[in-house]
Amino acid sequence: MEHIPYRGRREEAIKPSLFLGFGLAFLLLAAALFLFAPLLGFLAALCGCASAACLVYYALRRAVDAGLFIGPAKALIWIMRVAFVAGLVSFIAVECFVISGGHTDAEARGADYLIVLGCGVDGETPSLMLQSRIDAAEEFLKANPYTVAVLSGCQGPGEDISEAEAMRRALSGRGIDGEHLLLEQDSRNTIENIRNSLALIPEGSRVAVLSNDFHLCRARLIARNEGADVSAVSAVTPRADLALCYYIREYFSLAKVFFTYLF
Repeated sequence: MEHIPYRGRREEAIKPSLFLGFGLAFLLLAAALFLFAPLLGFLAALCGCASAACLVYYALRRAVDAGLFIGPAKALIWIMRVAFVAGLVSFIAVECFVISGGHTDAEARGADYLIVLGCGVDGETPSLMLQSRIDAAEEFLKANPYTVAVLSGCQGPGEDISEAEAMRRALSGRGIDGEHLLLEQDSRNTIENIRNSLALIPEGSRVAVLSNDFHLCRARLIARNEGADVSAVSAVTPRADLALCYYIREYFSLAKVFFTYLF
């Protein structure tokens, strides 16, 4: 008996070959980002995952059309569709939350302490992201000369000094009083940044936290879970490609924070 390719109750609107094309395109984009844009490593990995998903979906659709493993293949197809829709809806919701929380609060003015979150250092040179935080910290501290800054961040792989020390050197060189700069050099991630910095701050102090715009929503959330009500100071993310990469990455970072405090 001749096999009639499965199309469900109605003809599929998108041909399987389109997913093959998407899969190959994402794969090429991932390779290009990996080779020529090392700062966008997360985006390269994400494109690789998207490529794998498209190619798997293509293979499942072809299997169903060929009459192979119809039951399991159809089930996996629907699981992938539901996961895609759920992921898209949650991504949009989370990104709206992230964008809305990326501004500077008026309440930050005159804060007793400013927690400046660290970022990468290349040897002894601040990364582009860290440099933008240093610029914003300089502006804030000169406008609020009585605020004490807690510079937070450890020394990681490829770093000759800690992130906190890199910020101290830069801010001291720009005329910020060293007595208003406290170093917290043990933190390896944002949760530790907030937790360890708060431990250095007297209870009852007015506290603000400074980071890049995409990062502030997560910093606020962590601070609340650590029992602190903080205001925010935003540093603009340099370069549109970095902003795109880190805003997308923040969706997964917020999910990690959520599960960390949940469990």
